[in-house]
Amino acid sequence: MFTPDASLTEMEAAIRFQRLVQIGSAADYAAEFEWLRSKISRETYHASLFFVGLKDEIQNRISQCGEMPSTLEGMIRRAKQTEDQLHEERRLGGLCFNCGKPGHIARNCRKKW
Repeated sequence: MFTPDASLTEMEAAIRFQRLVQIGSAADYAAEFEWLRSKISRETYHASLFFVGLKDEIQNRISQCGEMPSTLEGMIRRAKQTEDQLHEERRLGGLCFNCGKPGHIARNCRKKW
């Protein structure tokens, strides 16, 4: 039986909405689908679509930064800042820009973005 989670932020609800699949009954799935849909604006939904398409490493960093942006513009800005920070950390640490590991450079990396 579906129980609404009142503690979800709008962005968390939007991400959960995109990843929602039926596990229990169709009625439970429909109830959660409708509840999540009612919690999110179009702008937040677009921002969450962008977020879900980002590389896992960038998603993880954004998720750990505190409150996630709820607008597409804010999410794009945060993703670019996060990617720039990762690039700078790798540059300063002498790490590969592709995989983040030492001992080689991006053009010799076996893992491509």
